[in-house]
Amino acid sequence: MPRHHDEWLKTEILFGKIVVRWGQAMGLVYSLPEEMGFPNFAAIRLGLAQLNGDGTRLTHMRKLIEHEPKLFEDWKDRSVQAIKALQSLERLIPERDALIHGIPVSSYKMNPGTKGTILEGAYLVQQHHWLDPERYVKVPEIATKHLEKIRSAYESMQRVALPMLFEDWETTFGFVPGRLDGDNS
Repeated sequence: MPRHHDEWLKTEILFGKIVVRWGQAMGLVYSLPEEMGFPNFAAIRLGLAQLNGDGTRLTHMRKLIEHEPKLFEDWKDRSVQAIKALQSLERLIPERDALIHGIPVSSYKMNPGTKGTILEGAYLVQQHHWLDPERYVKVPEIATKHLEKIRSAYESMQRVALPMLFEDWETTFGFVPGRLDGDNS
């Protein structure tokens, strides 16, 4: 079996982890309004959900915290921590998008003169870097590094926000599991 096949299996697992870990981090972002003491936290959560893209959501939440008057005794420390955690996630957006939206290709290219390998294995073509040497990103190495960055950002966010309970999601967004078709019977 070709080596790039093994790399794609690893990559699929890593990308699944990236999607799940990123979702967990964004779940903490949705809990921030309540954790930070905003009286209208449910409305803020709903507003975040209606924004287009996680980058916009992160920036919006950061700006709300930056411009909010002091809400409780340790507001200053908590707000500084929350802003740093949000910024660490914001910085990951371009790399995450490049990984998730890259075009997967496999290659085994040899130099005809030296018979040495030029490209071998699994790559992602980065659509936004047509003339850039970074156009071909090697996976799974880069995905492993990215996953570690998400884990670190998640841990920072956990210091200021707790995961929301299912009931919180249900109250804010009004969904009931198993009733996606609108049938309430």
